[in-house]
Amino acid sequence: MPLTTPLSPTTLSTDPHTYLHTELYARRKDYLTPTHIRIKVATWNVASLAIERDIREWIRECEGDDKGSRSRDRGRNSKRASTTGYTIGELLDRAGEALKGLGISQDGQILEKECGVDLYILGLQEIVDVTAPENYLRPTDPKIPLNWKAHVQAALPVGYKLIASPQLIGLLLLVYASPRIQHLISSVSTCTVGTGLMGYGGNKGATGVRLVLGETTRLVLINCHLAAMQNGTDRRNWDHNEILRRMTFDKVKRDVLAGFPVDGKINAPMTDEKENMNQADLVIWCGDLNYRIELPNDDIRGALESFVPTEFPPTIPSEGPSSPTSYTSPKSFNFPRISRVQETQESLDATIRSLLVHDQLYKQQQLEKSFKSYKEGKISFLPTYKYDIGTLGVFDSSDKQRGPSYCDRILWKMKDEDEMPQEGEGMGNAGDENGQPKSSFDTISTLTGEGEQINKENDDEGTPKPVTFNRRRATTLTVEDEEDGGEDLIVSPADNFIPHLPPPPENQEIVEDPPVSFPQNAALSSSSASDLKLNLITYTSHQTVRASDHKPVTAIFSLRFPAVNDDRKSDIYAEVAKEVDRIENERRPAITVIIDREGEASFPARSDYQNEEMNVSLGEVRLGERVEKNLTVANTGLVPATCSFRKRPIIDDELGEERESICKHWLEVGFDDDHSDGGKAVTQGVKLEPGEVVTVYLSLLIEMSDVVLLQRLNRGDEKLEDILILHVENGRDTFIPVSGQWMQSCFGRSLQELVSIPEGAGGARFWFSQDRHSEDGQEKPEMRYSAPRELYRMTEYLLDEMKDIIEEDCAKESGVENQKWYSEVGWPFVKETWGLQYDGDVDAQESTPGKRRKLLVRILECLSQDKELEIKKWKQDEYTAGEIIEVAAECLLGFLGCLDGRVIPQNLYEVVMKGGAGGTKEWENVLESLPASASPIHANVFIYLTGFVSEMLGILSTNSPEPTTLTRSATTDTIASTTSKSNRSSIIKTNARHVLLKQRLAGMFAEVMVYKPPPPVPERGAGAPDRQSVIGAVGVAKASREKKGDEERRRAFLVHFIQF
Repeated sequence: MPLTTPLSPTTLSTDPHTYLHTELYARRKDYLTPTHIRIKVATWNVASLAIERDIREWIRECEGDDKGSRSRDRGRNSKRASTTGYTIGELLDRAGEALKGLGISQDGQILEKECGVDLYILGLQEIVDVTAPENYLRPTDPKIPLNWKAHVQAALPVGYKLIASPQLIGLLLLVYASPRIQHLISSVSTCTVGTGLMGYGGNKGATGVRLVLGETTRLVLINCHLAAMQNGTDRRNWDHNEILRRMTFDKVKRDVLAGFPVDGKINAPMTDEKENMNQADLVIWCGDLNYRIELPNDDIRGALESFVPTEFPPTIPSEGPSSPTSYTSPKSFNFPRISRVQETQESLDATIRSLLVHDQLYKQQQLEKSFKSYKEGKISFLPTYKYDIGTLGVFDSSDKQRGPSYCDRILWKMKDEDEMPQEGEGMGNAGDENGQPKSSFDTISTLTGEGEQINKENDDEGTPKPVTFNRRRATTLTVEDEEDGGEDLIVSPADNFIPHLPPPPENQEIVEDPPVSFPQNAALSSSSASDLKLNLITYTSHQTVRASDHKPVTAIFSLRFPAVNDDRKSDIYAEVAKEVDRIENERRPAITVIIDREGEASFPARSDYQNEEMNVSLGEVRLGERVEKNLTVANTGLVPATCSFRKRPIIDDELGEERESICKHWLEVGFDDDHSDGGKAVTQGVKLEPGEVVTVYLSLLIEMSDVVLLQRLNRGDEKLEDILILHVENGRDTFIPVSGQWMQSCFGRSLQELVSIPEGAGGARFWFSQDRHSEDGQEKPEMRYSAPRELYRMTEYLLDEMKDIIEEDCAKESGVENQKWYSEVGWPFVKETWGLQYDGDVDAQESTPGKRRKLLVRILECLSQDKELEIKKWKQDEYTAGEIIEVAAECLLGFLGCLDGRVIPQNLYEVVMKGGAGGTKEWENVLESLPASASPIHANVFIYLTGFVSEMLGILSTNSPEPTTLTRSATTDTIASTTSKSNRSSIIKTNARHVLLKQRLAGMFAEVMVYKPPPPVPERGAGAPDRQSVIGAVGVAKASREKKGDEERRRAFLVHFIQF
């Protein structure tokens, strides 16, 4: 099927997801299936009586048995004859027939009579005494709602599931679903609103449930108990409006119609905010609304006298299912008088309509003060309040003589309801002889007649005429008369938000109320916008229920709503998504990454990454050797593409902290010079036009200064693996795994490991690359030396080569003053004196690019593989003896600096730092305790190195003038001021060269031999910016002084052991 809405680059580039959902909404008819269900709503004020078992009498009455229910509700009015002359057996037979009509057998068991109801909604009021303070000052006894739930569940067919059961003190709302529709219900949410004491007490208020049917229809169910008293209309209006304002539910999780366009506009996206009742597609509101009939009590009772059902003597024991536990049958039973005239439905309807003209709820709806736009079915039953408990139709006979009223009501409201729904559409067989719905009636004009009296005379046909009443204000009832006798909690006037108005003075002119219009088409509601249709099938009370002072009221609805067909929706979504993705991908930036495979050795890709074509293999990685690889990124799309490498959290090996970077610190990433922008393009992005390419350079280098990383690589704790994320703005990210194979090195190991390598084993490279454990798991025996063979090889070469160079230079007639080893004090161990520098170093002399790096790698490889230094070969490759000595000296210092634990370990660091203040005895103790604190190997290496430094000082001091005594300032100040040749020449002229040489060599070797604590981790976010800058400056200065002091103490410690 083609797309309903044409695609455009603007639509897809700005909001493709909105377009996708818009198209899915446009095709909703293809996957939304009309679904019909039946809903039964019931409301009952149980007067805080334990009458749970009585629910079985009427909760499952079949909604199709309309005539039977009507006849029972009116007390079998087809024949109202006196019971005089009946035998006890005849009376029991009549009672049995009545029970059978209710669906109850003679032994009290429920007769199976399936009604096809899918949702049972039961709203109960006053399940506890709401006037007792203990019921709203402490939690309600949980047994009470549990008993109600158990009895309702037992009364329903097998398989019905309790969906929700919110409770607010005396209010309990139970929602049950049949197995047929349980899978259609989702996003169930509940809420309670208290409007009683102080406007928030739970003695009055409402409980609510929101559920979604078929992922499309929000159904809200409300059970309420509003303020009581005849003159409490304003307070009831206030309660209703508070419930509307404060009743909220959780956001719907799945709603196929949410966020879709309405009238061509896109709705706002869904948020996490609460939903109110205005967002519901259908609201069904039931409960004890407490709205009364504004007529004198005698007038109401007189009008209904002939329609009240006849009482029958009790036929079921008090413990039977229809008798409340708190009700006891009287000793004697008085039958009320039987009407002289047979009632008809028409006369009853006319009487009820005449009463409803004065109904407070209808008036408030007309004035739009409460229940605005709510509909109610046609009322064709007697008032539901107030009866003597245990009677069929005896109105309140207590001292207060409360007037009969329609307090218990069921209303509904549909969102975006059509103004003129089709009459009778979707009604099925529900209708009267005129073809109108059973529960529907036309708009009634004003049903009042000025000065008309109640006419109880029969017409010519013997049928009572419609009853009308005088339009006079019923002021005979006072607050004291209407105080419901414990029904409501009485508070002081200050506690009431809506005060009760006093009756008007006798001489005040009575203003007539506006005429009351009844609701239109109150049996049918439909909404073409949401494809909903609600049909009221029955709306009635259950007059035969005698357990409470209220009669239960039920309504049965037929609801048609659209439900999602999941399989069909998935197919349509896939069709739309595929088409949108295809067109969107054509307009989305696209790149292609090409990896240069030239000279790449066979190397397995990362096991956790399946795309081998994108894996960048760096091959074998050796210490000090730079490995490079090039990538080509091409814009193969139709639009410009901005590429950059995305940062991500990475653990720093040195500090152990997390930092943001595009790659690990041993890897460098950059674009070519034309696009680099000084290196900023790596993170900020480089823009490529369609068809344009850019080269990405990858460079890996592990140096001797990477001590922590080097040690982790040797131990196998770290692998050379990383993933680069090449981000394309408004496009797809490309993940580029980078990996290399680390070649084991003798650098970064402990002295114990190095002396364990046997001769001829191939050095650390091969010795530590193989399993050195026997079959029983024990490590094989190790051959030990007094010091590492690598150390011997480097020191012996340096001593022998330096002797040869100096002897050769001394034999020259030009003298030694211009020779590097003499003029550059500290050569070849001081970096500033090197003649052959690395590429990129400051003040580097012109040389072949990478020349020093190549020589460094050769020396490191010889050491790691236990090979002799190939001096002759290197000299043939245009390396001078001085250049080889410089690199060898660097390797020696790097070797010592990388030792795991150093020569002087951490546990002796404090002794070294404290020694020398009161003498050198503590430094002597370091040498004595070194074998026990570390190992004898550490002592051997320390003695050997101090001897090496002493001998090297002797060699480098050849032919130097006799030393003279220098002041302390001359020696210390000149040590720090040797960066220029003029300063070095002045030092030589002062005959202090040998002192400076000793200090510099001792400082260089002390730096790599004595343990050095790691740098402190800077604190983050300490103080305000101004204060932080001041504290930071002070801290840096303090740290600099401490560092300089530590360097001087380490140098002094080593000078103490140098014999020169």
